[in-house]
Amino acid sequence: AASGAAGGPAAGAGVIDLLGLLAYARLVAFFRLVGDAELAPTLESKGALADLAAAEYANYRRLHDRLAELGVQPESAMEPFSGPLDAWHARTEPQSWLESLVKAYVGDGIAGDFYGKLAELCDEQTHELVRDTLVESGRAEFVASQVRIAIAADPALAGRLSLWARRLVGEALSQAQSV
Repeated sequence: AASGAAGGPAAGAGVIDLLGLLAYARLVAFFRLVGDAELAPTLESKGALADLAAAEYANYRRLHDRLAELGVQPESAMEPFSGPLDAWHARTEPQSWLESLVKAYVGDGIAGDFYGKLAELCDEQTHELVRDTLVESGRAEFVASQVRIAIAADPALAGRLSLWARRLVGEALSQAQSV
């Protein structure tokens, strides 16, 4: 168990690991969304992705700050998860803007379910924090609308994006075992 700074709250290693994993995942999501925004085809979609990226960064800061409250060096708590998460992102590098949207939707959806289930095993404060940082903030609606518009314009995209989503699910399940 980690002892809290200056007599603050203490947390077990599992809580520290979960918060470290989630903090790193939110930080990476921020950077990926910023990169996706640069590739977005319209100013409206660039702005929407920037909003999503800002929400991810705010969630990262909340998790980072909670780790510090617990007397843990946040970067040390995140470090064990950088390799596995970076490897997953390297194996699932999107080849188009639409693939990056589908990856954000599918990858974050599966990861969110995984983190949420783990958080159910934690204390109430950790559970609430994890639950609050997993709130969608409009991502699903944005991705779904962009994919629908693209498929309406080019129906052949449906099959390709469907195969991409299946690949992401398989990779995500393998990654969950690794983490």
